[in-house]
Amino acid sequence: MSCALVLACRFVSMAPQSRSRSTYVPPAWKQQRQKKKQVERWKTALARKSWEEQQREVEAAREEERRAHEERSQAVAAAQRRRAETSAKLKKRTRRGQPVLSNQVDVILQKLGAGSS
Repeated sequence: MSCALVLACRFVSMAPQSRSRSTYVPPAWKQQRQKKKQVERWKTALARKSWEEQQREVEAAREEERRAHEERSQAVAAAQRRRAETSAKLKKRTRRGQPVLSNQVDVILQKLGAGSS
């Protein structure tokens, strides 16, 4: 019976006292833990912002490279078409197998016009 009385006294003494929220101050270790978590959140946010900025720069560089590649490929395709047309003109022959002279003259005039401008 005395053991039950001792246990009852312990539970009563361990029961939390009523504290008002305004005067409650958490223990120092709890404050340190909260501060550490806050610092970690801040570091994480800062690292994320830095990473996102870096990703935007990488994405912009990729877009610039893609656009430059597209321009180069269009220029190459245009030059290839132009050479094919010129080649087709120069390959034309008359019924007797002679080259069509007007096409030869046109190609020479195009070269002169391109050289003067």
